[in-house]
Amino acid sequence: MVSMVTDFAIAGGLILLSQLLRSRVKLFQQLFIPASLLAGFIALFLGDQFLNVISWSEYSGDYTWVLVVLVFVSVGLPGIKFTKVEGERIGSYFFYQLGTFALQFSIPVLITCLVLSKANMGVDDRFGLLLAAGFMGGHGTAAAVGATFEKLGFSAATDIAMTFATAGILAGVFGGIAFIKWATKKRIYAIYS
Repeated sequence: MVSMVTDFAIAGGLILLSQLLRSRVKLFQQLFIPASLLAGFIALFLGDQFLNVISWSEYSGDYTWVLVVLVFVSVGLPGIKFTKVEGERIGSYFFYQLGTFALQFSIPVLITCLVLSKANMGVDDRFGLLLAAGFMGGHGTAAAVGATFEKLGFSAATDIAMTFATAGILAGVFGGIAFIKWATKKRIYAIYS
């Protein structure tokens, strides 16, 4: 229990520090960098990978499972007033998501199975699924799929999946900011009633 409280205290302190940095540093404000992402970079820099100033408990990797459950449980809590406009918006979003999921799962798997594995590069056939799990599902899905593949003999699966999840978050944040800035310059606004 003490280790969990210590881990959450460190994480909370890093979030607070990041929020203060965002309020004072113009570059962070202009790039719309979230405090949580900035806290993650600070934790990486201050952790045992670089400066070894802060140390997490041995259980810090296990919090992902519990927190992912809390996120998915709370998704449906606000409720929605279902109107025709909301139905059309939700329907179009559903089919957009369905298409992106299909592309994210099919293209990397096809490239891995048809190109990379045939080129004698030593790439495991399951590599393509790790890319999709990381990009689409984030770190929780990457951890689950990676752990399963490790049990099936793909030893670096979790590390690869987590790398793809991190790349996906960075691409989503910075790519999303770039799109927002572009749309703002072009005066493209989406108005929902």
